[in-house]
Amino acid sequence: SPFDCICYGRQYRASGVCTNCPVGAICSDGTCALSFLSRACPNAGGVPIPGNWTPTGADGKMQLTGCPPGYLAIKAPHNLQECQPCSPNEYQTEGSDACRRCPRFLECDGSNVVPVTDGSTMELVNGEYVLASCPAHTILERFEFGGITDAACTPCPRGKECSVAPCTACTDCRAGYYKDFTGANPCRMCPVNKYSAKVGANSSSDSIP
Repeated sequence: SPFDCICYGRQYRASGVCTNCPVGAICSDGTCALSFLSRACPNAGGVPIPGNWTPTGADGKMQLTGCPPGYLAIKAPHNLQECQPCSPNEYQTEGSDACRRCPRFLECDGSNVVPVTDGSTMELVNGEYVLASCPAHTILERFEFGGITDAACTPCPRGKECSVAPCTACTDCRAGYYKDFTGANPCRMCPVNKYSAKVGANSSSDSIP
């Protein structure tokens, strides 16, 4: 009968046998995307489900072999296979199956990352981003809490600056200059006809006629 070739509900056909659909291929209408050559759900506008699905073994069951950036690949057991999206406070690098916690020096959306501080640089070490350097007037600070290492570009405080990048330490404003706020800016020259002999001045009132 023609109906012997049709698998209904959350199933797809593998080597002539109706097989339970992996959770990552189940459509909202209850069908299985693996039943269609397009790998797209009927109500998805032709957009395939995420992941590379390949028939393997003598039974022809579909195996999830990889996921696009921003997804964690759950490859076993068969029924639980899916491309699970990373959460908004995580990221994933190309070639990695792990979703990683977003560090303080990045803004993450699950797949893409943007540096929090303009001009900072990062390096990729074993699939994980590491803060490498910070721009002028900020220093690279590393933190450790609960066994987790993190880092950030911290602006120099009042009365201090760091004018040459990469900065390793903030230094006092030199005589004749002051800085009255915490920020990634250099010390300011004293107002006209005023001067401060104080090193590390943190207020314009330190400058006198």
